[in-house]
Amino acid sequence: MFKRVKKVENVVLDEEKSHIYLKDTNLPLLMIRPEELIEFGELAGSESVDILIWVGKSIGKSIAKEFIKTSDVAVLKFREKMKIINSILEILQSLGYGILVLNYGKGNITIDVGNPLSKDYIDNIMAKNICIIYNGIFTGLLEEIGIDSEGREINCVLKGADMCSFQYEFEQD
Repeated sequence: MFKRVKKVENVVLDEEKSHIYLKDTNLPLLMIRPEELIEFGELAGSESVDILIWVGKSIGKSIAKEFIKTSDVAVLKFREKMKIINSILEILQSLGYGILVLNYGKGNITIDVGNPLSKDYIDNIMAKNICIIYNGIFTGLLEEIGIDSEGREINCVLKGADMCSFQYEFEQD
């Protein structure tokens, strides 16, 4: 049984700045309870989807910047990009985002999220906001690594699926 992280050993506290960082990086961490994401839709109204996607993309891009060791992502081969994405998904998994599995083929990437944060709020229709954040995070990761893609959620626990799945299609040389 997958359990959410209670004690995270891969974070570092900077008491002087009052910041939390992912260990061995300069990546600041932000703590948001899923309930706050769910309630955000009521606060922001019709603009909430765009804002949540933007927030997710910002998170995804920030994380990717910490793990990409070159300033020119165009020089990275596709398999190298997939290894970087997989490493990032492992970090997100260790932080409690669920069980994240990367699958890819020619021109498409699917990221499966087992035991997503939204699973605990299955009776709340606004839990869809959590799925929107996931989509934004994954879109931001892909953009930062140089994969311009169109993505969408194709399976969702809130609609009875066993896991959430996000598919991204792109042009591949």
